[in-house]
Amino acid sequence: GMLAAHVAGSEERIVASVLIAGAGNVPGVLAHSDQEQVVRQRRARFEEFSLSSAGEYEQLLAPLVPNDPLNVAGNIPAESSYLFIALQDTTVPTRYQQQLRQAIARPVVYTLNSGHVASIVKAYTLHAGKMASFLRRRLGN
Repeated sequence: GMLAAHVAGSEERIVASVLIAGAGNVPGVLAHSDQEQVVRQRRARFEEFSLSSAGEYEQLLAPLVPNDPLNVAGNIPAESSYLFIALQDTTVPTRYQQQLRQAIARPVVYTLNSGHVASIVKAYTLHAGKMASFLRRRLGN
């Protein structure tokens, strides 16, 4: 979702995007995600750089992340993104999904009251028709 959001904001030919649990603020996501590999990497960096807080880690990462979706989300055309936001997400923390939502002009939004994996599965299985309808409308088909 984060990569798709960055691409949608970076490539003007993209006129429609569907983002499931997509987020902005990559340093924040990396500092707060509970995804196993991210946690392992974060612990190693805390030790290597003598960090004591997530805030310090975010500050360390901020200048090293040039492709944050928040940097280009303002380029995404209004009403061209359909966001599925996972309200109980700790893998891509919900607050960063909401940050992306705020940075995109008038997205269509559907919220799912579940965590990361469950929301992705629900979006693809229960809401595929919504996605297809949105894309057909945006693409003129």
